[in-house]
Amino acid sequence: MIAKLLLLTLVGLCTAYQYSYEYEFPSSRPFNKTGFEFGAWEPNKEYVYNVTTKTMTALPDLEDYWTGIVTHGYLVIRPKDHNYVVAYIDRPTYAAFNEYLPRGYRTELSRFNL
Repeated sequence: MIAKLLLLTLVGLCTAYQYSYEYEFPSSRPFNKTGFEFGAWEPNKEYVYNVTTKTMTALPDLEDYWTGIVTHGYLVIRPKDHNYVVAYIDRPTYAAFNEYLPRGYRTELSRFNL
C-alpha cells in the first residue's frame, strides 16, 4: 500500500514539473526574439504551397473502373502574428473523372492539366 502511494506521488510530481517546465522553456531560450522560433511561420511573410489532391473510388462491379475528382491549387499562408493566420486557396481547379484506369489508384492523372 505504501509503495503504491509513493509511486502515485512520484508520478504526480513528475507531471507537475513537466507542465511547469513546458511554459518556461521557449521564453527562456537566449535566441528567442520573436516567439516564432518554435513555430511553423514567421510573421508578415507569405508562404505558398502547391497542393494537389486525388480522391478516388473503385466501382465494385467493374474491374479497374474508377471514379473520382482531382483538385489543384496554391495554398497561401500569411501569418499576421502568433495568434492570427490568414490562409486561402489561390487559383483552385478541379476535374472529375469516371473511366477505366489499368493501374488503379497508382495511375498518374497528369492528363487533366491542372
